[in-house]
Amino acid sequence: MDNNGRHIRSDRQARLLVVMHHLNQHRNGLKPKTLSSKCNVSTRTTYRDLVALEDDMGLRFAHENGRWILLEKCLPPLYFTLSEVLNIFLGVRQIAGSTCGCDPRITSVFNKLNSVAAAPLREQINKTLDWIHQQKVDERRRKVLADIADAWISQRKIRILYGSSGRAKARWRAIEPYFMQTVAAAPATYIIARCGQAKRVLMFKIERIEDTSPTDEPYRIPKDFDANQFLGVANGIAVEDDAKTVRLKFAPSAAGLVSNVVWQPSQKTTVLEDGSLQLDIKASDTPELRSWIMSWEDRVEVLAPSELRQEVADSARAMLCLYGDN
Repeated sequence: MDNNGRHIRSDRQARLLVVMHHLNQHRNGLKPKTLSSKCNVSTRTTYRDLVALEDDMGLRFAHENGRWILLEKCLPPLYFTLSEVLNIFLGVRQIAGSTCGCDPRITSVFNKLNSVAAAPLREQINKTLDWIHQQKVDERRRKVLADIADAWISQRKIRILYGSSGRAKARWRAIEPYFMQTVAAAPATYIIARCGQAKRVLMFKIERIEDTSPTDEPYRIPKDFDANQFLGVANGIAVEDDAKTVRLKFAPSAAGLVSNVVWQPSQKTTVLEDGSLQLDIKASDTPELRSWIMSWEDRVEVLAPSELRQEVADSARAMLCLYGDN
């Protein structure tokens, strides 16, 4: 192919990327005439580009009142180094370990990575795919995740049927998703969102969302919101409606490890005379919190609240009964 042919092909590829960008930005689609104006080409050329996206690149469209609506948002082609592919693999594998089921979207990511990865990594990807395919497909969780992700990306409010810890009956609430975070230690996925009922930002566990109902009502994520500051590395320490101050005393052997981590932005730490550390955090009494506390074994003591102290003590006694004869 001569230089002129390569130049024409390059121009067309660049234009297709621009068309994809505009379609991604307009949830209700665009008419070819509007697209042609945005891309500074003829309407006829735009029609050819749309057909190419549909036939050659496999994008799916709906057609309504002359508008082409992209059914699933799609990123343009990206180029990764081998080390970048490895980082993506490790990140997605961590998510896969937290989903408790076979998620077709995750297998799709691994399949795409498999097509470009070097042989040693490709072998590990195949083994991971085999492991994922042995898990059951959780259609409810898949739908919830898809609806939440779409609401977050498009910044449209969504209603969720949420069962909080300790509440017998789930209830509907409207939320504005700000961020999504997978916690491998739980394992669980959390949504950081502003709750319309509580009128503040809370964390919602995906596994407790029983149903979703998307809306067309827009919202804006505050510019000063920083998920890193909100989360720290909370490891599943969720803040819900019934959050209380949890006071923990860590033994001197664990004090250094605990003091070097921001478990929660609002935490307070106090070094005691014997070298132990007192940690105060705002958290809800959830299985994830109790699991995190128990992971410190005999290096932590729950000082407050009293009901949490009793629950941890009961768990410790039950374990002692189980292994008491050894």
